[in-house]
Amino acid sequence: MTFNSRLCRTCRTYISQKSTLFHRDNKGIAAVEFAVIAPILALGLILMVDIGEAVFVKFNVERKIRLAIEGVIRYGNDPEKVLAFANASGSSAFKDNNDVSENSAALTIEPYYICRGSQVSQFVTLDKANCPNYETWYDIKATGSVDTLFGKTFDLNTAVNLLAD
Repeated sequence: MTFNSRLCRTCRTYISQKSTLFHRDNKGIAAVEFAVIAPILALGLILMVDIGEAVFVKFNVERKIRLAIEGVIRYGNDPEKVLAFANASGSSAFKDNNDVSENSAALTIEPYYICRGSQVSQFVTLDKANCPNYETWYDIKATGSVDTLFGKTFDLNTAVNLLAD
């Protein structure tokens, strides 16, 4: 029994001496902190890139809608010219501004007509000749999509109904 107690006392002394040495030693603390914080920083960087790309696509979708509205203001009752103007976003749409970048959002413009009569308003499809007093309305939709680094796809859509005077 004396052998075991002496061995135990020796082990305790050795462990206490080494623990005080380890407690005073500050080497490697920065490496441990880096190992803990680096994955969090990497995840934050990946999320910033994903969120930035989503904001950019949302900006493009909204800019495409604004261009379509401006096309309606410029060209009124001509849906082909409105669509051509909105799809020519970038420096080809604004000849005086070379800084406007191209836009990758998809745009659909569907015109519909409302015949304003003395008694009742009714929808007219393509036969505008029978209605002398019609209004042209546009159903404008812009869509864009974002593929995240995690493999998920988000669709960003905006729609506007607009009267062309």
